[in-house]
Amino acid sequence: MNTQEAQKIVQNLIKGSQEIDRMRKEVDCVVKMIIGFVDLYHCSWEDYRRERFFLSNSKYCWEIFMNPRPKGLEVKFLYIEDESSPPRCLFYCGQPIFFLNQVKIVYDALPVFVKGMVRMFPDLQNRWQPLLDAAEAAEK
Repeated sequence: MNTQEAQKIVQNLIKGSQEIDRMRKEVDCVVKMIIGFVDLYHCSWEDYRRERFFLSNSKYCWEIFMNPRPKGLEVKFLYIEDESSPPRCLFYCGQPIFFLNQVKIVYDALPVFVKGMVRMFPDLQNRWQPLLDAAEAAEK
């Protein structure tokens, strides 16, 4: 390896690290934001006290459930590598526990989480509309 190739690796390591950090922060931010909207505006938590909701495809599952202590919604992201092994928890309640090679898996699954939460709590779209409006205004 020559010096130029080594320098390219250094630059790519830095870029890659920044990208992984960005994705990890965005997963945490989006999940906490949506859960916050639900906790803040959804008043009938007693209806969900014993239920668990699963938003999934064949490779992963978002598990959403009510925890009475502390009272609030909790989220797990379970990854299914193959049918012969049990699912692995890559994300739990805003505590990112996923490794570098797993960040993109969780990040790419965020749209399933968002769509599923809107299906469960349709009023979320009204709650986050000011954020979408601000993002649109910032792009102009």
